Amino acid sequence: SAPLRERGGEIVGAVLVCRDISELRRLQQAKDAFLSVASHELRTPLTTLHGYAYLMGQRLQLLEIGDERMRRYVETMQRQTNRMTELVETLLDVSRIDAGRLTLRYESCDLAALVREVVEPLRDLSNRHEIRLALAAPVPGRWDRDRIEQVIVNLLTNAFRYSPDGGPVDVVLHQQPAAADRPASAVLRVQDRGLGLTPEQQTLIFERFQQAHEDDVMGYTAGRTGMGLGLYISREIVERHGGRIWAESAGPGQGASFVVTLPLKPPGER
Repeated sequence: SAPLRERGGEIVGAVLVCRDISELRRLQQAKDAFLSVASHELRTPLTTLHGYAYLMGQRLQLLEIGDERMRRYVETMQRQTNRMTELVETLLDVSRIDAGRLTLRYESCDLAALVREVVEPLRDLSNRHEIRLALAAPVPGRWDRDRIEQVIVNLLTNAFRYSPDGGPVDVVLHQQPAAADRPASAVLRVQDRGLGLTPEQQTLIFERFQQAHEDDVMGYTAGRTGMGLGLYISREIVERHGGRIWAESAGPGQGASFVVTLPLKPPGER
């Protein structure tokens, strides 16, 4: 709706437009149902394939049989089944979010220690990026450890993906004391020197199936540009912890920062 005004600004009427979105909603529900069913149906055969690929690799190693080419084939099978499993789990998370079944299992942990644990294996993903840590230690709290790890991994791999020319990636963590309008929180910032974001993209990238630079991604992620779901799922995880996540950027080519605030205690817990 919108007001109709005369030249002097006085409201003399209104325009009201109504649109029936029943069909659009039905199509959205059908798409969500398809993603959920397809993800569940793919999970079982993928688990079997992954298990057999692992056993083949173990057997080749223990019995010292097969040539180097055969070993590479098995390793490729393992990597690709891992990748497909990750995609299926991502789709399952989306269906859980839509159904309101994304549950959190809170436990006590040190966020600084968790960040270090996540960073170490990721350092080997690219020889063109340097992860630089500035962590307050410790930062204790109660969170779903696995889900927060999922958020950290997504932010770091995105920093690599959207910094195709390499460069440092800064990970900064500190504890923010409680104030009148907010509880005590952990604040995590992941900053890259990559492609940057427009103001519109800074909001859009947290929606489903949205990517800021689909055609510009290159380097270590060639062929793995993702589905545009990682930040959507990360936002849901953070908000269900009672926190916030947002992006900051001075503009295209100026890099980007992703900031996460997480209350130290679950919502409603004193």
